[in-house]
Amino acid sequence: MSRYAKWKHHRHLSKRRRREIKDPPLAAKDIPVVGGRGKKTLRRKIRSKRRKLQRRFKKLPRLARMVTTIAIGVAFGFAAVGVTDAAISASKSSNVPTVSTRARPRAVRRTRVVVIGDGLAFGLAAISDFKPPVLKTMNANAVALLGCSITPGAPYVDGTTPLVAKCDNFFNVAAFSAFSAESEVNVVLTGPEEALARIAGAKNMAAESPQLRESFLASLDRLRTSITTRNQPLLIATAPCDDNAVDAARSKWVNAILKDFADLHPQVVRLIDLNAFLCAAGRLKDQAGGPPFKNGILTKSGGASVWSFIEREVQAAKGSVAH
Repeated sequence: MSRYAKWKHHRHLSKRRRREIKDPPLAAKDIPVVGGRGKKTLRRKIRSKRRKLQRRFKKLPRLARMVTTIAIGVAFGFAAVGVTDAAISASKSSNVPTVSTRARPRAVRRTRVVVIGDGLAFGLAAISDFKPPVLKTMNANAVALLGCSITPGAPYVDGTTPLVAKCDNFFNVAAFSAFSAESEVNVVLTGPEEALARIAGAKNMAAESPQLRESFLASLDRLRTSITTRNQPLLIATAPCDDNAVDAARSKWVNAILKDFADLHPQVVRLIDLNAFLCAAGRLKDQAGGPPFKNGILTKSGGASVWSFIEREVQAAKGSVAH
């Protein structure tokens, strides 16, 4: 008989019988004799015993089965508690350190921040050896080009000679840094050097002049559009005070323009008062490790204070955006 004929012969059998006969039937000589009630395979014998046990258990009332299961679970629970208590008492008596089963706290998610600016941003990058600082709540990078300010052009440092620096790529570097870091918050640092007289192309702009003011506002807007491509918050820090009266006046001029710019873009731009943080009554305050600036250069204690200020303001900005 072919295999198809065997299948056709057994296809009208019951589902239970078809489940038992999965393979073609064996020859009579290959079927072992078990018991005195005909010929049964050993597999069918074991299956019948299993079913008998299942039927015997099903005969118990449902409530009795529930009580039995609960009793077994309670017994195992008390046994586990007893073993744990015994282990703890043994470890206390033998001064063996125990392993805490408390779940570890979840790691704090750090905010990705890019700090962009002129001399102050360069000082922040320099004090950390141009490596990202280790901060609690944010991963930050400081981006600056030496000798370059936000306002385009070559400034007159001593009033006669313009400072020659390759600053044409400043905005491209800032945009690339924010894009590559996938920044969530951008911070802009400025200083009194933005008020210096400068030459841009064929234009000579006098210090603190209306023409220089328009150029500074246009540069701030260009920086805003290049680094806030995903409408992330843009924090602009006020220029800190200076013990030099000339630089102090320049900082006031810069801060007035920064306030006007923040008022023009209230949805994205937020003004943070670094001047009030570092200064009191127009004078620089000593930080935890000493003065923040020495000969116009940012010190390590000053850099740590500025980083803590930025970290606090970034968290405040993230909280305001979340709400």
